[in-house]
Amino acid sequence: MKEFNSINEVEDKNYVVSVGMYDGVHLGHQRLIEKLKEKSQQLNLENLIVTFEIHPKTVLNANPPKLLMTKEDKKHYLEKLGVDNVLFLNFNKQISEMGAEKFVKRILVNKLNASAIIIGENHRFGNKQKGDYHFLKEIAGKYNFEVYKVPIVKFENKRISSTWVRKTVLEGKLRLTKELLNRFYFIKGYVESGSGRGKRLGYPTANIEGVETKLPLDGIYSSYVEYDSKRYPAMSYIGYAPTYEGEKRKVEVHIFDFNDNIYGEELKVYFVAKIRNEEYFSTEEDLKKKLMIDKNVTLSILADEDLLF
Repeated sequence: MKEFNSINEVEDKNYVVSVGMYDGVHLGHQRLIEKLKEKSQQLNLENLIVTFEIHPKTVLNANPPKLLMTKEDKKHYLEKLGVDNVLFLNFNKQISEMGAEKFVKRILVNKLNASAIIIGENHRFGNKQKGDYHFLKEIAGKYNFEVYKVPIVKFENKRISSTWVRKTVLEGKLRLTKELLNRFYFIKGYVESGSGRGKRLGYPTANIEGVETKLPLDGIYSSYVEYDSKRYPAMSYIGYAPTYEGEKRKVEVHIFDFNDNIYGEELKVYFVAKIRNEEYFSTEEDLKKKLMIDKNVTLSILADEDLLF
């Protein structure tokens, strides 16, 4: 897959194009990509996804959400799904104020040579959100491109969207998140030294810093940790360590049967299911007893065939 970080880098050829944030690359996005690939094969053209590194609401000063994935991870999943080209368009004030027809004419037609445009049934674009499938159909003849609509994708009769996926993550409903993404939700960061309390308790933890994406609700989670291209069963903690009157929100993972020195290394933490909320314990002995229960629950959950990688 070819990556372009400026519209001027895009190779001068005709494309089948889709535009969107594609945050999370959820099942709805995956259906769009299937249609994109199908049409590019039929027309014997390469496909191109136009997306953004930052959420448009960042420019619009409209309380932008914490994203579900980094730019690098978005690239990885788009390539894995068979996308030929991706353009990370700089969403700036000029683009935010551009009307729908001007965006189509200047960007999609004049700059990207769109022979066909794939759009979700509910997708809207352009200043004041006036562009949609029906709008594209009206101007397709004028600008000589084809347009194809992809129906809404639902789960349990509810439309799948990045907003819904973020809500499931925020609420700690990671099994549902997996259904919407068709994979486990993960975060990634680097291991830094901590207080050493986990080791004293018999559950040494890797303290994860530098996480750029959305964190689940505070609590304990059954997890997998990926390090050096290998995955290990683990339990993860997100919270403020109320037993120790912590003031900073932490992400910690205890990897089962693992003793490597991984300070400074990057880890991916895949969340499988929430075990419990974070709790205050009056003694470390009470905390140790609870952690043993948490470990047994985690191992039981990870033994479920439906929750294996």
